[in-house]
Amino acid sequence: MTVRSKLVRYVSIFCVSVAGVTDMASSHSSTDYAIIINNTENNGDSNSSVKFEKREGAENDDENLEFVFVKRLGFRRLNGTDVSEKLRRNLTLKQWTCGRKQCKECIQCLITCSKMENCKSFLFALSSHGVTKDDGLHIQFIDGFVPLHEIISFLKDCNCLKGKTVILVVEACRSGVGTQGR
Repeated sequence: MTVRSKLVRYVSIFCVSVAGVTDMASSHSSTDYAIIINNTENNGDSNSSVKFEKREGAENDDENLEFVFVKRLGFRRLNGTDVSEKLRRNLTLKQWTCGRKQCKECIQCLITCSKMENCKSFLFALSSHGVTKDDGLHIQFIDGFVPLHEIISFLKDCNCLKGKTVILVVEACRSGVGTQGR
């Protein structure tokens, strides 16, 4: 059994185990929000010198995460609407953060501009390549890397997430620099 099939089996078992919690979303008045990002392959959007290898089987990660957190547990996906569909797969560094305020064209602005007054929980799930460097795990976007500690710092320091339960799910290898990571 491959690692990927074990993951799908685990997610399936998890979904069965939370079946009794399916009505959880309708039983409380708050809305829980989610950002789910799945980097699977470079589809020509980047002229970067960083090579993003296709992640075989990764196309299932998005569906599995959405099934568990959106359909079963009732999270509202912020980057799954028509406006933010481009922030769902194969993100560039500029789509992670643009450096401007309130553009809603990057993940950081999408999160900070969202109305989360009644939100109790926020899920940030990211499935991509990763490499371990001296300062820790770095997550690969299509055209470069973001240190995991920067992602955690953003979520921790984001004013709209203060006082909320923040769930971070990262699916990335931890290979060393220059290795395939398979």
